[in-house]
Amino acid sequence: MRRVNAYLDAGHGDCVLREAEVAAMVQESLLHFAGSRYTLHAWCIMPNHVHMLMRPANGITMSTSMASWKKFTGRRISEWRQLNKGAAPGPVWQREFFDRYVRDDEHYRNVVKYIHQNPVKARLVQRAEDWQWSSGHSGSGFGP
Repeated sequence: MRRVNAYLDAGHGDCVLREAEVAAMVQESLLHFAGSRYTLHAWCIMPNHVHMLMRPANGITMSTSMASWKKFTGRRISEWRQLNKGAAPGPVWQREFFDRYVRDDEHYRNVVKYIHQNPVKARLVQRAEDWQWSSGHSGSGFGP
């Protein structure tokens, strides 16, 4: 897992989420489905991946929620790529996702901190509050 995180933090792979228009769309979709499909606690959109701390709504599994969100955003990102980059349609997200069970309040705080500090760790900004595509951003309404 550490190697995967180091790979992602180094900015390898397709970094379509670096595009402001795409990051904004992904962030809007996270917020749009919050409150209906899940409770959103924290998020961070990195250039090549997304972190999200959420709790699925009653009757909705995490797998169902993630599949729906990835299908919705994947279709829109693919359309954006075709229009703006002339790219052929293709998959946007990996099939799987990495989930984690949050055990207690301390673990919860550590996960939120990890999510918010990810752009700092990747040297994209000096302070978490400065990363626009995160619940840690000073203007997000969520706060770090």
